Amino acid sequence: MNYYYFDDDNQKIRYVVIDGHTYNNSYPNVVVSWVYQDQLQWIADTLLSAEGYSVVVISHETYNPTMTGYSSNLEDVGNLVGAFKSKGVFHKTYYEHGDVDADFTNSTAELVCFLSGHSHVDESDVDDNGVLCISTTCDARYGSGRTLGTITESAFDVFSIDTTDKTIKTIRVGYGENRGWNYVTGAALS
Repeated sequence: MNYYYFDDDNQKIRYVVIDGHTYNNSYPNVVVSWVYQDQLQWIADTLLSAEGYSVVVISHETYNPTMTGYSSNLEDVGNLVGAFKSKGVFHKTYYEHGDVDADFTNSTAELVCFLSGHSHVDESDVDDNGVLCISTTCDARYGSGRTLGTITESAFDVFSIDTTDKTIKTIRVGYGENRGWNYVTGAALS
């Protein structure tokens, strides 16, 4: 099981890490982007049990089709996270294994963002459900502007989440820029 969550009990933030790379018996020796029914149920249960917490969902790829490098196989995850964000209901029928159901209408948890990095670019978007999706570059030296032996060789973000002001700020170490958002509206901070 390569999916898990951890809680920052002092800040009341839950980090939910999903595994979008699984083996599929139909494709021997190939790793595909896919979240099966058991993990989707686990995600639903983990979100339902996050009462009173702010939640960050983390995945290698994004499910958001407007972003670079998205995985259409994560559409169910996007629908589940969208239902969580909007305090709605999620239902998915798996004909061989039963259903995944989650009712978030009375949840006191709040979604902060869906964080990914597969595309190795800095970008963000708010999906149709109001979910702020953030992608961040990788630390490997790719592309122009990154010079071996200098600070620009590296690139990683330190995230700061303010649950009172409903903001996310990133401090970039190395190549790139600091960024920030209001995570309720998805608006970029100036």
